[in-house]
Amino acid sequence: MKDARAWATWLKEQFDTADAESRVSVEAELSRSRNLPTAGNKDKWKLRIRVISASHSVRGKNLTKWNKSIDWIKLSVAKKNEIIFDLILKDNVPVEALWYFGWGLARHFVVALNIGTMGFWWWRMPEQISRYYESLRDLEKNMDVGVERSPALRIDWGQNRVLSAEDLDRVAACFTALPGPHERDQHTAYNYYIGGLTFLSLNDIHWQCESTVFGNFFECLRALMAEYGDWKEGTNFRESMLRFLDDMFPNMDERDQFADLCGRFESKNFEGAVVTLKEATFMKLFCDAYFMRQLKQRNALLRDSKERASAEPSPPGAGNAPE
Repeated sequence: MKDARAWATWLKEQFDTADAESRVSVEAELSRSRNLPTAGNKDKWKLRIRVISASHSVRGKNLTKWNKSIDWIKLSVAKKNEIIFDLILKDNVPVEALWYFGWGLARHFVVALNIGTMGFWWWRMPEQISRYYESLRDLEKNMDVGVERSPALRIDWGQNRVLSAEDLDRVAACFTALPGPHERDQHTAYNYYIGGLTFLSLNDIHWQCESTVFGNFFECLRALMAEYGDWKEGTNFRESMLRFLDDMFPNMDERDQFADLCGRFESKNFEGAVVTLKEATFMKLFCDAYFMRQLKQRNALLRDSKERASAEPSPPGAGNAPE
């Protein structure tokens, strides 16, 4: 325009126009939200979430089956160890509820992803796990040197774990089995589980919180075992947990170590207790294994019930009349 004042005036007009259009759009959406259908009639919102994995790599071909069978959660690869999932929500979700409703669904899916794969997926991962500085140089010898924490705060999740179609089948089963938003009385165990994941993602050299991670997953396992009747509140949880470990992981080398930690956390006697990152993540795996075992048993009971029902003779008068 060759005129700074004219350019600034034009630019302001563009922002004012965009702001006015946004206000009209918001008012229209708020008005729509007052008269929503009970059931969704069409797709309205697409919420895109990116999560990172410390345990798995992601390949696009393994997501095909999921994307063909599930319409409202679509998966795609972001990077080798990052996955994007799109939540497609219907027009019965009001804009005022979108933030919390989407957040709840996203956390629901990420919990299922963690349990179903027995890995670690979250919005962020610890970054400074061995050193806090960018570089360290010996000026006298004119050479770079390295001083780092050993061992690094890195978890060994196993080698070459690729997110497979079978993993995603288990994720889908977990997603369906987890309690919904309206079942708040069943959320206790999973709130602790999410707490454990959150602190696991924060654990670095600036804030080592292995005990907090362990404690959250410990409380998660207690709540799960209480829910499924394998432990009764007021009784010794240590013995119930050891029965579970002996059943699922017989001859585990660290059994006595976990028995001691379990007793300390149950009695809240933390003096002298040392929790390593390995022990903290093992507690997560115990929660995953317990949930998956209960899910498998429940599915087996449902399958047996259906088979028995189909094998029962028809009641009198059913079927074709005798000739």
